[in-house]
Amino acid sequence: VLQAVWGPQYGDEDDYLWTFVKRIRRKIEPDASQPRYLLTETGVGYHMPAPDGVQD
Repeated sequence: VLQAVWGPQYGDEDDYLWTFVKRIRRKIEPDASQPRYLLTETGVGYHMPAPDGVQD
């Protein structure tokens, strides 16, 4: 994700991504400690689930 967004120089900076996701969650989630809109899938990455009633 980092390389796709900011370029190859950010490939090994995992803390940057974690920090940005944390900041986004604070802005969009009712309770950032229990995210509903920006979820982490261990071993996969981050995803935003479809709203209730919307099929993929």
